[in-house]
Amino acid sequence: MNIIKKMAKETGMLVIMLATVLGLAGAARANEITEVDGPVPWVSHIRGDNSLLVKQADTDWFEATVNTPIGEGDMVWQDGKGRSEIYIDKGTYVRLDRNSGVEFAKLEPGKAHMVLTKGTAIFRNNSDLDYQVYLPGQTAIIERGAKSRIRVDGDGISEVKAQRGRVYVDGAQGRVRVDRGHKLVGGPDGNIVRLAKGSGDDDFDAWADGRDRALASAPGTHITVVNHMPEPVAVELGRSGVWINDPEYGYVWRPTVAASWAPYREGRWSYRPGWGWTWVSYEPWGWYPYHYGRWVHLNTGWVWTPVKVRTRWAPALVFWIDGPDYVAWQPLPYGVTLAMTWRWGPSHMHRYVDHRCITTVRHVDFHRGHYHRYVHHLPSNYHDHYRVVRRPAGSHSRPINHAHYRTPTTRGYVTHNRAPREGT
Repeated sequence: MNIIKKMAKETGMLVIMLATVLGLAGAARANEITEVDGPVPWVSHIRGDNSLLVKQADTDWFEATVNTPIGEGDMVWQDGKGRSEIYIDKGTYVRLDRNSGVEFAKLEPGKAHMVLTKGTAIFRNNSDLDYQVYLPGQTAIIERGAKSRIRVDGDGISEVKAQRGRVYVDGAQGRVRVDRGHKLVGGPDGNIVRLAKGSGDDDFDAWADGRDRALASAPGTHITVVNHMPEPVAVELGRSGVWINDPEYGYVWRPTVAASWAPYREGRWSYRPGWGWTWVSYEPWGWYPYHYGRWVHLNTGWVWTPVKVRTRWAPALVFWIDGPDYVAWQPLPYGVTLAMTWRWGPSHMHRYVDHRCITTVRHVDFHRGHYHRYVHHLPSNYHDHYRVVRRPAGSHSRPINHAHYRTPTTRGYVTHNRAPREGT
């Protein structure tokens, strides 16, 4: 039985119903939105612990985890300890070698433009995106079906190699086509140094080819929605759960988890201006199920239904309850949209509270992540002390330095804040 059908009795409590992206830290702000129109890249793979750094406009550099979303203007640096992959859409990604950096300069509907600031990266485009990479004095245009390895050294010399399909480079001498197996070397002034046959592959190419093989290993399925998911999503869902055909919801995905498990607990809340509170899951499969579709609690436990899975990305799909010393959140019910939360308001939405599904933590634990360690039951008299507010008064509502809670470790709440540097 789902959480809509299993409504809690009305107890007089008031629920603050907010789309997560409107956020605990400023729900009334007009610049915070419920869904994102353009592509939202995410960190889909990291090789090397604590080796990928991200800098947003309002943060210092922090150590990213898998499932960290990437927004327009973000800078990413892969240090010397590992390699990483950032997916943008199905078959469309950027992979970073050691000591390499990229900035996501423009993310708009139908458009993804990046700056390769230094180092080596592989860019693949298997979508209809206008996919461009800015280089010193030049711009590489990665057409649909193409894959390109691009390198920028410390002197601004760039090397563009077409590994699949054709790549075009705009520079001081106009547009030049680079065919498969060839490379173009250009200077920082935009002039071509040479256009010749490409060199052989190295261990970075071998690693990237291994990732392609791993992502292609997902077994075929007749479930249509799975075939439209980006490759890392389909692979991780296949590894970590099973698809079942429910008579009410159709095909749903059931994670392989403990009986006490609940969604939106194994991860952290990350505040980002324009998005508000955004869920970053620590579970390897935790990209799609927390940003698309709905979670439903059946008699047999939790399942995720990919209803309207290809609609716009949302930073999270929950509603909130705020109290004097705690904060709680619960997955949005099936059939309830983010827009409804504003039309109906708290006086209507309180009926959807389900004590089996809600996560309650103290304010002091809100920034810690790994919330399964800190879950409390809602106090029996919590509605007596609750008041409806647009912005909760608790300290959890004020974003702290992102570096203080971005990186989880087994030791708990620690501070990580370091600038990128080579060879580390």
